[in-house]
Amino acid sequence: ERALPSHRMLSVRAARADAREAARLALESGAAVIRLKRLRLLGDRVALVERITVPASLFPGLADSKHADLPNELYRHYEIVYGVTVARAVERLKAVAASAEEAAALALMPGTPLLEIDRVAYGLDGKPVEWRRSRCDTARHHYLSEIV
Repeated sequence: ERALPSHRMLSVRAARADAREAARLALESGAAVIRLKRLRLLGDRVALVERITVPASLFPGLADSKHADLPNELYRHYEIVYGVTVARAVERLKAVAASAEEAAALALMPGTPLLEIDRVAYGLDGKPVEWRRSRCDTARHHYLSEIV
């Protein structure tokens, strides 16, 4: 059954870009970023653990948001509140082992295979606006991507 997940935001924090974040977002190392961590749910069950990093320069004040203030559909929020339109996204998929934290969130044993969806979203100008890493238990769910 095709279903859109709901979410539970865990944290929204300002930080300095590490080397991987800087590379994926075409930023200088140490540039200001905002890190979001949330769970995506299908029904009552956690289906994905997501870590999202965005350039702070594009989303002023986002780190000041209350967790409950952020909507499920972040791309729409980016466009309405910040004028940042996601024009396209590129995803890379691979199998990874669940960390202890991810396993607890997904009610699995640590080391259980997960599908990692590594996505970079690009704005209308072709520059990266978001790096998202989602980890999904595919024993119960399929991942369907339709980005238009």
